[in-house]
Amino acid sequence: MLLPVWAERGEQASSPVTQGNISTDTDFRPFPDACLPVALNFGHAHTFPAEILSQDHSYGRDPRMTKQSIFGRISQLAKANINAILDSAEDPERMLDQMVRDFSSSISDAESAIAETIGNLRLLEDDYREDQEAAVEWGDKALAASRKADELRKGGDAAGADKFDNLAKVALGRQLTSEKEAKTAEPQIQSQTAVVNQLKTGLNAMKEKLVQLTNKRSELVARSKTAKAQAQVMDAVKSIDMMDPTSEVNRFEDKIRREEARVRGAQELSASSLDAQFESLDDLGELTEVDARLAALKAGSTAALER
Repeated sequence: MLLPVWAERGEQASSPVTQGNISTDTDFRPFPDACLPVALNFGHAHTFPAEILSQDHSYGRDPRMTKQSIFGRISQLAKANINAILDSAEDPERMLDQMVRDFSSSISDAESAIAETIGNLRLLEDDYREDQEAAVEWGDKALAASRKADELRKGGDAAGADKFDNLAKVALGRQLTSEKEAKTAEPQIQSQTAVVNQLKTGLNAMKEKLVQLTNKRSELVARSKTAKAQAQVMDAVKSIDMMDPTSEVNRFEDKIRREEARVRGAQELSASSLDAQFESLDDLGELTEVDARLAALKAGSTAALER
């Protein structure tokens, strides 16, 4: 038996197609224009569902975009959860203390760097002074050698005079070298001095900021503790709110009122019983008095008849 299937034009399809329970209105997607119906053997029809489900039929949709979208949502969800955890874990007092420690550490690092910069500046200044002193010293030596040469030349010792003149020249050359080194160091010293002054100014500003941060930390910690105390008080007030109909206090009060009412009822019942007893006694007294008077009447009547 042959069944129609869709396959690529010019190629023999490897998997036959059966409609089965698949609705052509909802489950089949449009195939490319290059597809056309072909006929395959019914013997391979049972292999169709697994193979067709394993294939990608999302024509016109890049699966990478779908994966990127899913990964993007997962990443965003993870960031949101992490931020929520961090927000709930943040303790203002601890965070402010950490900020103070970090700022203090930054100031300590800045002090070390500035100290090293100042040390380099002091070395330049020392070298500058040594160059200046060396220039003066070599100038003095050149002057002394020149005078000695003049004395020897006056004395007729031309060879000795030339020797000291050469020494004077060497001294003058050393003097020039020292002066050049000192002159070269001057702009470096000026620039380094300006940098050191800026660094000192910045360090002083950082120290002022640290003082402000420390004061602000104390203020914010106090406000945080006050807010927590107020929240605790409000929670406590809510928990014992006397006007709350669901409050435990009202339930106990209602129970006590019922007990008091029961006691009053028992008292009234007891009082009613006593009144009835006393009334019966009064009735008994009246009956006794009536009987006595009747007896008296009878006694009087008998006496009259006897007379």
